[in-house]
Amino acid sequence: MENTDYIIDNSVIEANIHKVRQGIDVPIYVNFTTWVKRDCYVKEMLTHFAKQTVSPSKITCWLSIKEYNHTIPPSIQECLDSKLIDEIRWVKGNTYCHKRWEAVKYYSDGYIIMIDDDLYYPTDYIEKLIAYSLSYPNAVTCYYTRKLDFINGDCSVIPYTGDASLKNSFLSGLSCFSPHSYPSRALRHPLKRRIFCEKCDDAWIKAWLLRYKIPIVGCNAWRDDCLNPIENTQDDGIYETVNSAIINGVGKEYYNLVDAIVCAGATSVAEQIWPEINIKRFHTTTGQVLKSFRIKRRIRKFIKRILKSCFGFIWKAD
Repeated sequence: MENTDYIIDNSVIEANIHKVRQGIDVPIYVNFTTWVKRDCYVKEMLTHFAKQTVSPSKITCWLSIKEYNHTIPPSIQECLDSKLIDEIRWVKGNTYCHKRWEAVKYYSDGYIIMIDDDLYYPTDYIEKLIAYSLSYPNAVTCYYTRKLDFINGDCSVIPYTGDASLKNSFLSGLSCFSPHSYPSRALRHPLKRRIFCEKCDDAWIKAWLLRYKIPIVGCNAWRDDCLNPIENTQDDGIYETVNSAIINGVGKEYYNLVDAIVCAGATSVAEQIWPEINIKRFHTTTGQVLKSFRIKRRIRKFIKRILKSCFGFIWKAD
């Protein structure tokens, strides 16, 4: 496989930082999501985020209809009134952190930047993400990253060397996609996403980046103290253990990524960049789960048809 690891000279990055500060013609769309236990912290996050050296074109908050029933909570309404948020968009059902990626359907003409609702951000957050995206146009930019490796089938972390690489980890809430670079096919597989990565978009999107051989580059190497969480927000997260696996290098929990790799059809790519990865034993489990789910779905549809034809009864199956 073609080697995707490469490093751009720092002078190019510095020149692009200066270019971003002067202003670029491409819109910058910032997106985030929240939920009922954390929306009270959004104003604090956005008030601090407003200090960015480069202002976004639009900030969008993605909310679940299932959670809020089309009713904007007072904390979010206050942000709208004070212009900290430009718009609210609603997502049917509850796709957890995946909600924010619906932005790709509407804003693919610009830079799509993701933020989480529980952090204080460096004032150069937007500036750096776009400068690196300009420097590495064929890569996805993450504000902090580490490099992943698999040894004896377990995930481990090796030092990040400042390169764009398929091995780099992906912290989706701190990322930037250049215009038209998001693998939009990832949005068309809600069934598989619901089974394997319902509450974790990191592994799901990382798998699709592997599928299309899109490397990840980090603005900074990951440090244990690199993020500054808002007080009291960390007990109410909607993530699964895969996030802690990325941050702390925990191996067992990161098999979410392996499942996602199989679902995304990225197995051959993963096995080439991680010869030690133990993917084959997951094929059977993944296939059985999907087959079982499809069979149950067919049975429900069959019962529904029988009830309707015989008794005029309509069963609203899930």
